[in-house]
Amino acid sequence: MKNLKVLFFIIVLMSIVSGCQRVVFTKCDGCGRRPSVEYITSTGRIAHVCKECSETCVLCQKNPSVVHYTDNIDAEIFLCENCYKNLDKKLKKKCKPVLN
Repeated sequence: MKNLKVLFFIIVLMSIVSGCQRVVFTKCDGCGRRPSVEYITSTGRIAHVCKECSETCVLCQKNPSVVHYTDNIDAEIFLCENCYKNLDKKLKKKCKPVLN
């Protein structure tokens, strides 16, 4: 039982340190699936994104996403490495790594 408590503590601590977002039972902004993860957009709005939408690049729809940013209409955009390379320098500064 003590080992289980220690393991739980380590998992919680790692989640906090890694910057995990909060999982909620709210519809995804993109597809409507539940559960979703809360992301704070650059304007301070809470965006809800499901695991499936955050794992695949929104541009090419085939490669796994590695970064995300808030676009001009306040939506979280997830990009793969190849699409990120072709991104404008100003947008690259806004990108954050995806924490899956």
